[in-house]
Amino acid sequence: MFKKLFVTLFLWLMTLSTLYGWEYSEFIDKQLKNYYILNSDANLSDEQIEKILQEESKLYNEALYSVLLEKNKVLSTSQDHYADKIFALQKKININKRAGNIYAVLRDEVKQNSYKILIAQNTMIRTILRALDQDSLELVDKMFNEAITKNQTYMAKLPDKKYDPYLKLSPSSKVIRELQHNIMEYKALREISVDIVVYLYKFQKKMYRLNKYSQFHMMRLAFFIDSFDTIHTINLALEDYGIDIIKLFFIVFLVIFIYFLRKLFVKILELTLKKIPYFQEYTQLILKKLTFVIHLLFVVININMVIYVYNDFAAIGVASKVFDILYVAFVTYILYTIINTVAAIQLSRYDSSKVHIKSDLINVGIKIVNFIIFLIGLLFALHFAGVNLTAVLSGLGIGGFALAFAAKDTISNFFGTIAVLVSDAFSQGDWIEIDGKEGTVVE
Repeated sequence: MFKKLFVTLFLWLMTLSTLYGWEYSEFIDKQLKNYYILNSDANLSDEQIEKILQEESKLYNEALYSVLLEKNKVLSTSQDHYADKIFALQKKININKRAGNIYAVLRDEVKQNSYKILIAQNTMIRTILRALDQDSLELVDKMFNEAITKNQTYMAKLPDKKYDPYLKLSPSSKVIRELQHNIMEYKALREISVDIVVYLYKFQKKMYRLNKYSQFHMMRLAFFIDSFDTIHTINLALEDYGIDIIKLFFIVFLVIFIYFLRKLFVKILELTLKKIPYFQEYTQLILKKLTFVIHLLFVVININMVIYVYNDFAAIGVASKVFDILYVAFVTYILYTIINTVAAIQLSRYDSSKVHIKSDLINVGIKIVNFIIFLIGLLFALHFAGVNLTAVLSGLGIGGFALAFAAKDTISNFFGTIAVLVSDAFSQGDWIEIDGKEGTVVE
């Protein structure tokens, strides 16, 4: 009995849609049409149902691309037209209440609730679109879940089965037919709202990835590629592994690009060293010592970028810290190698019989510089590891004060070394006698 009534209502709905046109967005209108077809004909074959469901999935996929392609327009579009319609309907409700037209009041009340569903949907989607611009996936997830929870809380406050009894009324008047039309439309919009939430969860990572594509101006290319049925099928199969054809393209492109970037970096470093007068004659030896390290650095960069792209252009907290620490270690080692290579060549040039004191000064100076390089590298590594440097440096201040007392003899010897070097009293290799003891100065 109810099924026959539903079929009758569906025919009226189709007539009304032909006469007056669908009043919502193209996406919502098509979803409504599919909903009515699926719920009006019990004789649909499995193939027909499967075809409709595939069409529905395709509609959601196309809507996803469409919304992201027009993201700025969607965010800037006002929802005042729905609010205006709700306001106008409230005026009619007030008039019909005074006139005692119960069915007319219900008709407009149901229509109001349909508009409220659409407003809630749009608000949810706009909030999610804003969330996609966050750099942290954790923050995106938080805002995403908050938007959907807020939407579901709002939907739970709207009537669910309150209007069902009116579907059993005999459609004896235009007002009742319009009421039943609005009720079916309202029920359909509730179902569609549930489907939208399901697809939002299904597309969550894909939305974040596509939003990143739009920042690289690759959205239209992604949409064009995905529009081919074969590619779309492949993407659906790859979706479970968190990748698609465009992402694979990005990864391959990055690997090739970073490979050539490595060669370019080595060339730029060589030209830079040659332009600096002090490093010109040491360029080849420095590059010889650094070539392997630079190649290894770019391998690490490549791995980092592949992980970044695979994770939908979002950094992974722990992995990001590990890579940052590795970069600090590489830069520290490169500086150490450059300075010590130059110092080693300079020291080898001094004639030990004539310039002892200068070589000694350079030797001590290099040790101090190496210590400073290591200390700065360590501080940067601690910073990227998430350590509070303010607390560490404060602790070092207090610890250094205590250490100064504990190691006063060592500190005294260090400054004694500086005093001897500056005074030119003796140098390495000299035979000296102090307090009745004699021997050769080693260091």
